Amino acid sequence: TRPHGAASSTACSSRRAARRSPCSYALGLLWWFSGRGFRGAAALYGSLADAFDKLHGKDLSFNNILDAYAAVRITSEFDHPTVVIVKHNNPCGVASAADISDAYKKALATDSKSAFGGIVAVNRPLDEAAAELMNSIFLEVIIAPDFSDAALASLKKKKDRRLLRLRAGAQETRGLDIRRV
Repeated sequence: TRPHGAASSTACSSRRAARRSPCSYALGLLWWFSGRGFRGAAALYGSLADAFDKLHGKDLSFNNILDAYAAVRITSEFDHPTVVIVKHNNPCGVASAADISDAYKKALATDSKSAFGGIVAVNRPLDEAAAELMNSIFLEVIIAPDFSDAALASLKKKKDRRLLRLRAGAQETRGLDIRRV
């Protein structure tokens, strides 16, 4: 039999320590992430594939997931073309404009130092002009509802950068959001 509830988490923790591998049980997927900091362990129940199509880059860290979640939630509040830049779960640039390029320039101008290494989410398809602007600094993750072919080609020049296509309806709040502090 498979463990349930807290027993499932304990069983996965024990297996994780022994084998350093992901665990899966009937209640959902438990996947361990690195990159949270010194001795930090984290878990995600569910599947990122429900929300994003990963188009490029290495795996997401726990902090990347938190920042991506925050950025997408903020962009979903706006009707106009909007760019949100998040670093360490704090917005460091939010702007709306006539197009994504102008919105990105405004969002970056808010705090260009904190934006370095941050997560960018946009609420419109990303074109080549905006992609070229985003290539001017190091960004960990870029999230958009879609990418033009030229934008993808430009952004993929940075091999470790993660590019995520937001799936339709993924920004809607569903289920639980549990965090231990």
